[in-house]
Amino acid sequence: MRSGSPFSGRMTGSSWFPPDRPSRGGAVSNDRQGIEELLKRHKAAQLTDASMVCDSARVQELLAENADPNVADDKERLPLHAASYAGAVEVMQQLLEAKAEANLQEKKDGDRALQVAAWQGHGKVTELLLDHSADVEAVDQRGWSPLCSASFQGHASIVRMLLKQGADPARAVVVSGQGSMTPLQAAAKGRKLEVAEVLKEALANAPISPRQPAGPVKTLQSATQAIIQILPEAFSPRERTKPGDLPASSRGGSGPSKQPAPAAKNWLGTLSDFLAKCCPCQREAPRS
Repeated sequence: MRSGSPFSGRMTGSSWFPPDRPSRGGAVSNDRQGIEELLKRHKAAQLTDASMVCDSARVQELLAENADPNVADDKERLPLHAASYAGAVEVMQQLLEAKAEANLQEKKDGDRALQVAAWQGHGKVTELLLDHSADVEAVDQRGWSPLCSASFQGHASIVRMLLKQGADPARAVVVSGQGSMTPLQAAAKGRKLEVAEVLKEALANAPISPRQPAGPVKTLQSATQAIIQILPEAFSPRERTKPGDLPASSRGGSGPSKQPAPAAKNWLGTLSDFLAKCCPCQREAPRS
């Protein structure tokens, strides 16, 4: 163990405890677990510090000593996030090869490695994270997505990279202290003209999904379709046993009438067609 370690000099023989320490059953086991946890966090701190300064040799040494790249130190820092911040490409490769999880979120600030790399403008690090299945749409604790981060900072090459990997150029996020923000609005706030042009082109070329909801018009249209489907049951004489359950126009000596259902269906069908015209992108196939 390296000199200067807070744990140096505490080992006696092959045990963490002095030979004359009395046995306390489960308490000894709990103490041992606590010390093992401290050791893990101590190594995590060393690994994070080495990652921050791009010390790949020290990182390799710590990983060889079984330092876990997915364990946070006592300040809740993670090695992968430190490498993302510093743009440490070689260190990033070492950590990912050691099974570092690309989508881990730091507990203290909620940072994600991809969002950090996108904000900092580290293209190669961003590419490595994406190659290891980093979530292109995941936001940090403050609400920033990778695409909004890169857009606000003006990193056009990273914006293109994220769009190529499927990031939605129209997706709005809610950023703490900023409110709702799309990537284009983020670029405008940061006054990043090149990024704005890249996003405008992506928006112009983005396909419009025919199944994507279009606000209250689509909601009302769907509701009328649902009502059309249930009307036959609603007016079925088998389901009605009391005169009061039937429409007033259907009461009388000749028994319940079946006429209201077709009339209502026709009216609602007309309403649905009208709503479809109000929202052309939501038109569906003609009803048979």
